[in-house]
Amino acid sequence: MRKWTMIALVIALALSGVGTAFAAGPDSTGSGAYAAAGQNAGPVAQAGVTIADVSVTTSPGLLPSLKDIQGTKYEDAVSRLMVMEVVDGYEDGTYRPANPVQRAEMAALIARAIDRGCFKVLLDPGFVDTEGHWAARGIAKTYNAGIVKGLSDTHFGPTLPVTYAQAMTMILRAIGYTDDSLGGTWPANYLAKAQELGLTSDLDPWTSDAPATRGNIALMLAPQAQAIRDYWAATVEDEEQRPENGAGKLANFSGRAIGLPIAVASVLNEKGEAVDEIEFLMGDETYYLQTRKKGTVKEADFKNASAKFTGDLYALIMNDGIVREIKPAATTGLKRYVELTENAGSLGGFRIITAHKNQRITITNNAITDFAYAAKKEDVSIYEAVFDRTGDLEGFRSVTASAIDAGDYVRAWDLSADYAGVAVVLVLIDKGDFAAAKAYGIL
Repeated sequence: MRKWTMIALVIALALSGVGTAFAAGPDSTGSGAYAAAGQNAGPVAQAGVTIADVSVTTSPGLLPSLKDIQGTKYEDAVSRLMVMEVVDGYEDGTYRPANPVQRAEMAALIARAIDRGCFKVLLDPGFVDTEGHWAARGIAKTYNAGIVKGLSDTHFGPTLPVTYAQAMTMILRAIGYTDDSLGGTWPANYLAKAQELGLTSDLDPWTSDAPATRGNIALMLAPQAQAIRDYWAATVEDEEQRPENGAGKLANFSGRAIGLPIAVASVLNEKGEAVDEIEFLMGDETYYLQTRKKGTVKEADFKNASAKFTGDLYALIMNDGIVREIKPAATTGLKRYVELTENAGSLGGFRIITAHKNQRITITNNAITDFAYAAKKEDVSIYEAVFDRTGDLEGFRSVTASAIDAGDYVRAWDLSADYAGVAVVLVLIDKGDFAAAKAYGIL
């Protein structure tokens, strides 16, 4: 599902008295490909420190009054990161440069450096060990950005220390480097690029597999922080736009919404909770509608036993803009539900269009030979199946009546007492997609 979840991830840049850090670990394959974790969005648990979720108060252009780094090589790097609202110090006025950095903290720094309030794709990573963690949304944010991976499909390891190799990998991924673009094998490929860019030139003694310290992380991150921010700002501009409120006019709707579900993904809502999001085509609009909790709906609710689309109509049962379930429209007690393309045995399905003229369609192998569809564009919904290059049915799109042609295949429904006997919903398969549709099994 390539659809986007507009989530207002307002970065609190909180942690009054705590500087976040970043961390990484191996991917689930154990191949040595590493990524980051986490974001701020909540307090870090540090022994002996009480942390308030408040905004950073450092004024731009002022050096931080962190007594343990004044006059040291860390001071300028930490100051620059504080001005960018990426790090902060502890409540006792220290930075503690020798402290190790956790994976969750590392991701928090990367997420802050990115400085994106909204991520359009914010799929739930599904890590059971980050649920309720202060950095859960930051972990999701960097995960969606391709910067972090988990230790496995279900675990992230947020409290594990980040090694220097992992930290360098995350910084480089945050400015656009990838395993493919660097070539070679991990970690040598990322370490070589980090040295080429000067990330390691001022560090205290280090080895690639040793836990990275807060001071050295600041030295590595500060020279690249603006590059990270610029890279992601350009990425935002290049991305396909989507309305901020994906629910659109269904945001407060209660009742049955009739249309075609396309996909379901687990995402994070505005509260950072894992929920289901349904991509739903209704009329000429695509909506992104959420459930109240994860696992409420699944694609099996609108696909057959082979996990394939059938071309049937479905109803989203909604309450106050929240999807409670997905059911076949025919089973929801609609006042009027007539499939005009049923055959004599009351079996619905696609029929061949033999003629199309003046809002009237003639079909074959059906109980009725022809029917009209609503003349006004706003009164009829017409959808067309979309096949990819491999012949797989990706979903459906909204089209106009100009897409209807002899030789195409159609299903049609009369759902309105105002248009008795007249189709108000049509689903088409273009005649040019016959072979793909046949192989897919929808015809």
